[in-house]
Amino acid sequence: SIRAALHPTKTDALYFVGKGDGTHYFSANLNEHNNAVRKYQIK
Repeated sequence: SIRAALHPTKTDALYFVGKGDGTHYFSANLNEHNNAVRKYQIK
């Protein structure tokens, strides 16, 4: 985790949401994030 903090991966992702299966969905903008929240979190 220290290595990741010192050398973060280059990405456009600013948001993430847990998919409920132990994985995550990463989004570059708020609209995409809100769609992912509706898809994966709101049931």
